[in-house]
Amino acid sequence: MKKTNLKATIFRLTLLSMFGAIIVAMTFIPYVGYITIPFGLSITTVHIIVILGAISLNSYSCGLILGAVWGVSCLLYAMANGTADAAIFLDPRISIIPRMIVGVLVVAFYRLALLANKHKLTDILLKVLTIAAVSAFAGLLCQNISHITVASVIVGIVVAILFVSLFFFFEKNKEYMPSLFAALCGTFSNTALVLTAINIFGGGAMVDLFGAIKNIFSVAIALNGTVEILAAAIIAAPCGIAIQKALSKLR
Repeated sequence: MKKTNLKATIFRLTLLSMFGAIIVAMTFIPYVGYITIPFGLSITTVHIIVILGAISLNSYSCGLILGAVWGVSCLLYAMANGTADAAIFLDPRISIIPRMIVGVLVVAFYRLALLANKHKLTDILLKVLTIAAVSAFAGLLCQNISHITVASVIVGIVVAILFVSLFFFFEKNKEYMPSLFAALCGTFSNTALVLTAINIFGGGAMVDLFGAIKNIFSVAIALNGTVEILAAAIIAAPCGIAIQKALSKLR
């Protein structure tokens, strides 16, 4: 192995270890990776580090490893927590496999956005689709909680204005859109894959338990989804830009 390749490999492994350690630390430090809310449920924030790591390393294998670290730490957290919502994650098919897939998908979405970013037409199209999808999702979440159509429309419009403002603010930064797109799609993928795994692999008794607290659980999912969307737009994407600049200098 050439000296340059060896340095690059060591550099990549160091970054991978650093992001993995942060994921584990955030998982087990109270109110950091999982913020507890009433009824024993929690909001996840550790996904931000997984997204940042996958984007920074831009490697399918590294995304898979970071997803696996996230999944295993989630399984161990569920064992230590013992609450009703954590119990469902004792199944590795629910806690580990979806998170591994998410790590790979984040890299795929990031590379797709990088390709779209090379051409003005595809870049504009991707931005329009992103704004439409996020606004519709926010409106549906509001409708799920409040059941007030007017409020849902207002929330959708406000979110659309927020994202238009963000795109305008970061217009000259070519890294923002790929980072944002990967963060949003990674967030959606995590929610969709985990809920799908729960429906497929969840045991009968646990399904009945969640059926008994359906309204509480749906509100928690809505709140979680809203927080993760905002985190992806406001935290993950700008941090991704900063990390990429720092890494380019180090390389």
